[in-house]
Amino acid sequence: MMEGRPCGWCSHVMLHQWEARLAAGDPISVVAVDTPYSATAARRHVRLHLKPRLRAEMGGAGAPVSLSDFVDRLMDLVEQAAAVGSFAVATSNGKLALQAIQQESSLLVTLMNRLGIESSEVVEELNDARAVVTAIGQLVHDNELPGLVPALASSVEAGGRVELAQSLIRTANKIKEVP
Repeated sequence: MMEGRPCGWCSHVMLHQWEARLAAGDPISVVAVDTPYSATAARRHVRLHLKPRLRAEMGGAGAPVSLSDFVDRLMDLVEQAAAVGSFAVATSNGKLALQAIQQESSLLVTLMNRLGIESSEVVEELNDARAVVTAIGQLVHDNELPGLVPALASSVEAGGRVELAQSLIRTANKIKEVP
């Protein structure tokens, strides 16, 4: 099997400076202009080398950060920004409200950039989840696997997601009622 060329970014002496700029939120295309490589090579480096390394570092030793971990972190930050926004509204502080909105937006973009998560990746994972849910819904509707939902709900509950487990049971019961 023929392998491609080695990554020019990985072997370049400026690697750490370029990656630091990316981690600070500089767009890939802007950083690529300051390198001897194309924007395509920069994106390839980020996708194949930088993303996996950043995800591993963010999740601890050997533990990759999953999209759901990212969402949990984002939700914490969103809730904090919402609390600041609520305080701003309660105190009629328009400037603080605007700052809270800007900060929330900035945090979301920065985290996505630092973790190397692209919006297309999020959409792809959501589409995958939708396909799985649709398939499970069809199995439930057709009563093909009567023990599927209780087993799935039990596993989800064991993972600490009690509300989701209860929602699965309620949804399955509604699907069974549809002719």
